[in-house]
This record gives sequence, structure tokens and C-alpha cells, in this order.
Amino acid sequence: MVINNSNSQNQALLCAYINLTSEIQVAKIPENPEFEKVIFPYEKLLFKASEGSGLNIFIEVAGKTSLFASIPCQQLQSHAPIKSNR
Repeated sequence: MVINNSNSQNQALLCAYINLTSEIQVAKIPENPEFEKVIFPYEKLLFKASEGSGLNIFIEVAGKTSLFASIPCQQLQSHAPIKSNR
């Protein structure tokens, strides 16, 4: 799934994140309050984000939502062609 999140005039980056845990995660980009995606275990999320954006990953622990990771989108930038399993 590719999600377009290029609302700013900055250069958009194609980014990829893989949930390598056995837990459901929620991805949010603070610079775009409309961006909130559920990522299932071992699922890959492809999205476009502005160059200075960050991706926040949340998990549920003991009934409360906790920040699991905060990753600059530049670190998630995908340089390789995207292969489809279809």
C-alpha cells in the first residue's frame, strides 16, 4: 500500500517501514495530523512524506498507547524499485 502524504512544498520522499514485531502498531506523522495508519505484524507500509517529517510508531501496552519509536523519514527513504507480489 502506498500512501501519499506530500502536502508540503518540500521534496516528497518515498518511504518504507516494516513492522517486524508480533504486535499491531499505529503509524503517525506529526506534521500531518490526517496521517494515521494501522500496521499489522510483518506488514510493509509505503508512504510519501516531506523531507523533514518523522514517523512515530505507537503500540498498546497494558491498555495504554505508548510511543514505540520515532524515526526521521529520511532514514526510511526507499531507493530501490518497489516489487509487487502480484
